Amino acid sequence: MPPLVKSILKSFPNAEIHDLKGRALLPAFIDSHNHLSTFGCFFPTWANLIGLTEKESVLEEIRMQARKKPGKEWIVGFGWFDAKIGGVDLTKKDLDEISSDRPVLLIQATFHQSVVNTRALELLGINRSIPDPRCGIILRESDGTPTGVIVESAQVPVFKLVMETDTGKLADLIEERAKELFQFGITAFHDPGVTTDAEAAYKKLHDEERLPVSVLMMPHGETLLDNQLGHRFRDRSLEWVMKSCVWALSNYSLTVQQQKQ
Repeated sequence: MPPLVKSILKSFPNAEIHDLKGRALLPAFIDSHNHLSTFGCFFPTWANLIGLTEKESVLEEIRMQARKKPGKEWIVGFGWFDAKIGGVDLTKKDLDEISSDRPVLLIQATFHQSVVNTRALELLGINRSIPDPRCGIILRESDGTPTGVIVESAQVPVFKLVMETDTGKLADLIEERAKELFQFGITAFHDPGVTTDAEAAYKKLHDEERLPVSVLMMPHGETLLDNQLGHRFRDRSLEWVMKSCVWALSNYSLTVQQQKQ
């Protein structure tokens, strides 16, 4: 045993010693960007489009998802690669081939762009007369008809619809996905998109001592890409974290570091 180790052990006579038999022991990791309370929770229930670059392979995966989850609910795929990132551009016409009576949503791998079918546009109220939202774009044909591609905050209404659930179910999903982080040595993460619903779910887990990791929460509005945060700073419901959290306010962005008690 090296002299330095012997010296340290003398200072801790009651220390419990574990022989790692040559293996390395590293500190746990902090994941600096993990949308666990939103995409991370729901992704396992959606079609996985990551790595698919051909049009037919993407559409076939969506067809399989429709067969796997029959009914009238949303058909959702995540990880679509558009042409800019080596994949294929799609429009509502492509998705209409899959379903004309069920809404279909494909979320790009970066989640800053999506494509929906005609039925989804109808449910979202997106048509030629609807202007582009603040910080968002609705791609259109030359006559103003939406192509089905929506960019940035134009996705806010559809994200809200497809990720809407009750607090208890969302809490269960967060707990399940958070436990999966342990196999990668991750015991803390930054969630850069905590909606009001996600905050309620985190609070439930915290109160019930079921939150298995530490979370740095960055508040969002009602859903991802909804940057209307004024009410979040005035909302007294955030006070539940103040006794056990560190607050940092810089350039009008708020982060909350919540450590397990």
